[in-house]
Amino acid sequence: MKKFLCLILIASTLLSCKSNSKQTVKDTATNTLTIDSSSALIKTFKPIIKGMWVKSAYIDELNKTRSPYNSWPKLNNVAAMEIEADSIKADSLVAGESLNNHEGTNFTVYFKRGHKKGSLNIGLKDYDVSTNFYELGYVITSVDTNLFLYHYNNKNQILDSTKYTRVLSALLNDDMGSGIEYITNKTLITGKYTYVDSTGTISKVEFKNDGKVSGFLGFKSYYLNTDFMAGPQNNLDVIDFDVNTDKQKEYGYKIDGDTIGLFTTKSNADSTKLLLDKIVYKLTKTK
Repeated sequence: MKKFLCLILIASTLLSCKSNSKQTVKDTATNTLTIDSSSALIKTFKPIIKGMWVKSAYIDELNKTRSPYNSWPKLNNVAAMEIEADSIKADSLVAGESLNNHEGTNFTVYFKRGHKKGSLNIGLKDYDVSTNFYELGYVITSVDTNLFLYHYNNKNQILDSTKYTRVLSALLNDDMGSGIEYITNKTLITGKYTYVDSTGTISKVEFKNDGKVSGFLGFKSYYLNTDFMAGPQNNLDVIDFDVNTDKQKEYGYKIDGDTIGLFTTKSNADSTKLLLDKIVYKLTKTK
């Protein structure tokens, strides 16, 4: 009888353990499903990834060189991204991509957990090594929120990562280079200036982030070239006023502290390069 009771107790204990084990597995599966569901990931990522993003290395270089031409090499590969969060369909969205700041294309962002807690699977391809792949992730610090493109090999090892800075929370237009133009304007030229015209009169000029200008020779818009891939004579920092109008005018420019010098330009001997010629305007930033 004693032996029989012991057997009953042992069987009861085993059943209890088995029951608890099943419950634990079930709870874990339920929690994982909740955390990694598409709807949960959309809710988390949507406010974070939306907007216009530009390679942080380019912005850093602009601040050092004060020259889009000298900073342009930093825009290699995926130069900028435009993510419209409201374009989500089911569990994905199509993000705009500026390639080398010369071509516009796109890739798909899937709301499926990547290898990192703060990353998602994406359809961006590595055209050099087909087995490599990318993921899109974010890092939030006390200073800023940045996006990262994580580049993996087929062993799920990170080969490199590229950091991006949000320059605007909402898209300006469908031009994949508009974010680059915006941050270039803002970093280099946005602000109020004075200059002395040919009559000796001091005039006031204002450049805005969005490419609008007032007070300078009647021009209404300006454009700083940021794409130096195609040539010839594409080797200088130039500013164009009132592009695609009969008033369009181009100057070479140099930024020195709070001063912008505008120059006429000329071709070199074989017309392959553009050279600065004579300074015609000197604009000084006001405090």
